[in-house]
Amino acid sequence: MLLGIPPAVVERDLLAFGAALDELQARIGAAFAPVQGSVYAGAQSEGLIADLGRLGLSGAGQSSGGPTLYAFGFLSEPERDLVASRFRDRYGLHSAAITWTKAADQGAVLACAGEGELDNLV
Repeated sequence: MLLGIPPAVVERDLLAFGAALDELQARIGAAFAPVQGSVYAGAQSEGLIADLGRLGLSGAGQSSGGPTLYAFGFLSEPERDLVASRFRDRYGLHSAAITWTKAADQGAVLACAGEGELDNLV
């Protein structure tokens, strides 16, 4: 599983990356299942992860001990809106509980501040 992630990143293969990450998350979750009660941080998280996979998103998992979940894939804005609405209804999530982001297509960019621009930073 770990050997699958770096090559998938280098090859820009989202499906292979997601499959390797899915396996990694399941194995890590299984190690914590006796403590957290399931592979993920609870039955609701397991349901959400399964639903994300059924939607064709890959690499679904949870951050550390949860409750934040994530997945990778491509959905149009109308599809994202429909998914968010259904998840809110099915799982009782409030609007702030679902956030869609997109990947940056470049690395970090550093810029020097001009003279005096740092004076207002805390």
